[in-house]
Amino acid sequence: MEIYAIRHAQSTYNKWAYKRIYTPWLWSTSDPMIEDAPLSDKGLHQAKKLHHSIRELREKVQLIICSPLSRAIHTMQIAFPDANCRIIITPLVRERGDKLCDKGTPLPILQEKYPQYEFMHFKSDIWWSSDPNPPHEFQKESKESLHFRQQELVEFLKDRSETIVVLITHGQFIKTLSGKRTQIGNCGIRKFSLSEISR
Repeated sequence: MEIYAIRHAQSTYNKWAYKRIYTPWLWSTSDPMIEDAPLSDKGLHQAKKLHHSIRELREKVQLIICSPLSRAIHTMQIAFPDANCRIIITPLVRERGDKLCDKGTPLPILQEKYPQYEFMHFKSDIWWSSDPNPPHEFQKESKESLHFRQQELVEFLKDRSETIVVLITHGQFIKTLSGKRTQIGNCGIRKFSLSEISR
């Protein structure tokens, strides 16, 4: 199985984080409190460029697995607008919870908004919290929880018959899954085989 992990386009949180580097008065702020951060204007442009640059991949992909976070879904919709394959939305490939931008939209609202997709592996409507008590408070996800989710993904992929799979996911998730030290940029692609991540 060939796996193409694609990081979502620039979000409004990514835009803020880049600005923060060069803005001293923002250094004391670690989170701009942008819930489920959408794509920025630059992110929309990046996603359109991605669409044009992956023509061959768009034609051969057999399965798309996408994070439920808005920035990932919107990137997927722009990059693969006419996908002729199964599309699964699953929290297994969501970002490691760190900032409020990683707090998502409840499952029933996602299902109503995107009825054309298949939703899998949701253990509760509040799927972004690894601790359901209390469910609506945002908590940073542990490394152990992230690795557990990634192992669930690997086991899920082992049972699939598709040979070309695209993951629309997040920087930290791709970095950890691939075992690389460097993080790829927005709309970057990292290719690996299932055997490389089965550990």
